[in-house]
Amino acid sequence: MQLFADKALDFSDNKEIIISRAIKLLPMFQVKWCCIIMNEFFPEIAERRMFSNPELDIQESKYKQLEKAKALLLEIN
Repeated sequence: MQLFADKALDFSDNKEIIISRAIKLLPMFQVKWCCIIMNEFFPEIAERRMFSNPELDIQESKYKQLEKAKALLLEIN
């Protein structure tokens, strides 16, 4: 990750500040992704999924998304 940050931020004189800020914000982005994963619970999203795949078991799909969100939440520091 450090190698990527070094190369991606070569343009900036504030590289260390940007990296520090990103590290501090990482838990917030992880929570945001948990919310995105849980979109399956919105009726309009579930309807779209079922329309694109009529054989989809929406309850199973919701369960899998819930498990993914739980796992991600456990990774947050």
